[in-house]
Amino acid sequence: MSKKLINSLVLYGLTENEAQIYIYLLRKIEASVFEIAKETAIPRATIYITLEKMKDQLIVSSLKKNNVLYYAPESTNRLKMILENKQKTLEEVLPELNALINTDKNSPNTRMYTGPDGVKIVLEDILETMQREKLHTLLAASRSDIVKHFPKYFPQWLKRRESLSIRTKLIIPEKERTDHVFEPNDLRETRFLPNEFPFDATIEIYGNKLAVFSLKEGEIYSIIIESKPIVDMFRQFFLFAWENTKK
Repeated sequence: MSKKLINSLVLYGLTENEAQIYIYLLRKIEASVFEIAKETAIPRATIYITLEKMKDQLIVSSLKKNNVLYYAPESTNRLKMILENKQKTLEEVLPELNALINTDKNSPNTRMYTGPDGVKIVLEDILETMQREKLHTLLAASRSDIVKHFPKYFPQWLKRRESLSIRTKLIIPEKERTDHVFEPNDLRETRFLPNEFPFDATIEIYGNKLAVFSLKEGEIYSIIIESKPIVDMFRQFFLFAWENTKK
């Protein structure tokens, strides 16, 4: 049984047992609990409970033949319909959920992620926030080491950022002046921090948010800090550095 298919259905929202049973039923068209247990190695008691839940979700149905209960999968389109219904429901309640969020902008909100996926989550938040709030200037102090970990994703992200007409004020270490990763263009102005002021992380300032990326001994950490007082302080430090660094 394809592990990739199972993992995909788990990401969709099924449990691993539900995914195994559904895939097996798609192949068999219909099967008894005995046959399902034999093929999947899932205990029969668990299969009965799982099938009842799947019937409640309307992704399997049952029928009796010769006093034996058989189960059959509903069309895969049913999965799509469930997902569409979930999305519709979420869109309906999203305004109410957002209203529950603490609106005190002075109260810091911090999120931390690890690994490459965390970097992508934070970078996506930058574009999403700037587009939503109609922001057009991104302040960044960056190194090239993290960028080089994403040779495909980062260039695509840059193109998407440029398509939103987001201008960038970028400060990089003087020692990376010859690195072509951060070449200036119409939407990016670059300045250089003297080598006597080295830094090992990347920061991006956008709206009331500060993103921090740190690569230390191969481990990547990504942090979003949302706090107007804190971000305003970092913005002032950045602008001071900007006015006092080389073009």
